[in-house]
Amino acid sequence: MKKYYKNNVGSIGYYEDGVLNCLGYRFTENLENLIEATPEEIKEYLKEKEKLDKERQERKKEIEKRAKEIEKLFGLDPRDVGLRHRNFWIIKEPDPYSYYEKKEYLCVEARDGGSNEPDCTVGKYPNYVGSECDSFDITYRYYYFKPLKEEK
Repeated sequence: MKKYYKNNVGSIGYYEDGVLNCLGYRFTENLENLIEATPEEIKEYLKEKEKLDKERQERKKEIEKRAKEIEKLFGLDPRDVGLRHRNFWIIKEPDPYSYYEKKEYLCVEARDGGSNEPDCTVGKYPNYVGSECDSFDITYRYYYFKPLKEEK
């Protein structure tokens, strides 16, 4: 049975099967630091959770749609690039300080930078042009791909 609790900043979560779960973030507190949530707080928590779950599903559908469009233009599913994939987009305004970033190129963001191992499989794509670490947070790596040429 779930028991609902709140922490000192009002985050609601529940305790089930020996694990503390929370809406959107993790409880780091021990059970003795938590107070039991009121029925009104639980109702609000469940309403917010339902809303967030719906938003996540909509976002997932949108990402799926974008990935299929990218696959037609670049010949790859961007979610398969990077060992720790995070995001992808088509570059509209290139960064003048980036060596690989060009307008209309695909950029795939992953947490493969710094001491993390890069994705060595990207070389199999004929339109792969290179990768570079983020200049601010080197744990992020950006993989760049040029569009496939249209066949005549």
